[in-house]
Amino acid sequence: MGVILIIRKMPDSFKQKIEELNEAARDDLFLDDLIGVSEDFITVDVEGWIGENEV
Repeated sequence: MGVILIIRKMPDSFKQKIEELNEAARDDLFLDDLIGVSEDFITVDVEGWIGENEV
């Protein structure tokens, strides 16, 4: 599997930043990645709690 990295110039204005955030909220690939990362953090957090609280 290959990786495609798209680099854009950082937005200059607050309005442009908000527009890009709204665009990301409708981007299926971004949302899939966000879900995957969130699930990874849930797993890491649970593992951390279990490891810290074992007696």
